[in-house]
Order: sequence, then C-alpha cells, then structure tokens
Amino acid sequence: MKNKLRFDPQKSLIELKVLWLVVGVFISFAIIVALIVGINSQITPDYSYAGFNHALVVFRVPLAILALIIPIVALLAANHRSEQTKEQIRVANEQNSFSNYYKHIEEFEKYLNKTWNSKLHTSSPRKLHKALFPNARYGDFSVPASVWDSFDSMVTRFVEQSTELTACSKPDQNRILVEMQSTVRKFADSLHLTSYAGSSGSGVTYDGVQIIVQDGDIKLFVSQIQKVAHIVNEACSFELAYEPSETLQQVLDIDFTSLPSSKVMQEKVKPELDLSKWLNAA
Repeated sequence: MKNKLRFDPQKSLIELKVLWLVVGVFISFAIIVALIVGINSQITPDYSYAGFNHALVVFRVPLAILALIIPIVALLAANHRSEQTKEQIRVANEQNSFSNYYKHIEEFEKYLNKTWNSKLHTSSPRKLHKALFPNARYGDFSVPASVWDSFDSMVTRFVEQSTELTACSKPDQNRILVEMQSTVRKFADSLHLTSYAGSSGSGVTYDGVQIIVQDGDIKLFVSQIQKVAHIVNEACSFELAYEPSETLQQVLDIDFTSLPSSKVMQEKVKPELDLSKWLNAA
C-alpha cells in the first residue's frame, strides 16, 4: 500500500495514485455533505439568479470542501517536483560516480605501467584495483582497513615462522620454508600480485609442494616479504592521500643488505634472519 501511494519520480503528476486518492476522498466527502444538506433543507427549484445565489449559500460547506482540493493538489505537485529533482540529482551523481570510477581505473593502469615499466607485479591491474579500492564505484577511493588487517596478519605469521626457521634443525627447514611461502602467497593472491618471489634458485619440496629459494639463499627468500610490501606501497601510492600503515613501514625499513646470507639445507639458519628482532627495532 505504501509503495502504491509513493511519489514515483518516473511518473507524471496525473499518473500518481495518491493524487486521485486525495481528490476522490474530498469529492466523496463533499458529495456526502451535500446530500445531508439537501435532505435536511427545504429546497425548491429556482433557476433565476436568486435561486443560484441561494444554492451557493445552502451548499457553501460542500463547495468549500471541493475548493480545498486546489491547494492540496498544489502541495502534492510541489512535493512531486521535489521528488523528481532529488531523482535527477541522484542519477547525475550516479553517472558522475560511474565516470569517475572508470577514469580511476584507467589512470591506475597508466600509473602501474609507468611505475613498474614493462614488468607488472600483478596478474590483473583491474582486479588489483578492485582489491585495493573496493568502494571506488561509490566514490570512495581510500584503501580499506581490511587490506591492512590482512597485511598485518600475514606479516605477523611470517615473522613467527622466521623465528621458528632460525631455531629449527636442518631437517625442518623445508617444511617451514614451504609454510612461509604459503603465508606470503595467500596474501599476494588476494591482491593478484605476482613477481615477488625468486624464479630461479634451489628447489625446496615438502609434502608434495615445491618452492624456489632464490640463489639458494634464505636471506633472499625471507626478503620477499619486503618485496611484497614495496609492491603494495607503490600500488597504493596512486592515491595522493595514502599513508602506509605502521606495519608496512616497518617492513619497508628493514635493511636486508646488512643481513648475512644463509644457504638452504647447508647450515643452520643465521639468527639475524629472525625478523622479530628487526621489526621490533624498526
């Protein structure tokens, strides 16, 4: 019932059911009052000017009720115009948001091509855009907190695994390295990131899963978390108002060049590669 009586901005005034309902109610009320007045009055036919004047006096109340229809219809018309104006503004804003959204995507792709040159670090710039700016369609071009929550969780887990890696015996290295790669890959896949891990080096296998440790150096393997941080930071920097999260900045500030190399499966992992020390110091 409520929907039937609403002021549909897509319809003209005379097509509105609420208009005819109001008019019908007042006409019906005026007719009822006129019948009551007519039944209870001594009325004789008189078609002279005196008769018409007398009729106006007798039926003054029902005529006054009918006269109320005019200002009420005017109010309904004004409200209907207001609804139409709001709808026009809504459509215009929606069209602007739609245009801005696709312009944002277009400029984002240009930015990535310029920043990363020929080597894109994503399998799909548009999917990366959607992951980083999920509310861009509605005019919100900020990176949501969920992205940073996911990044923080990844870093926390990766750091815990690096601590375990530096404390483990050589037979456990493969398992932990595979688990660390899985931790990074899960986050990277959520943003459709690529080219963050080494593509050549020593193969490490555990439970049927094989990963590559670049140049067989665990330091280079561990540093991929900084590579991911750089990729995310560069992509998010497209927005001028962007500020890196505290955790992201800490990862970016780690000086991996000062850390010692540690060959996979040839020795116990160097304790300096326990990232918990460096993140706490960053």
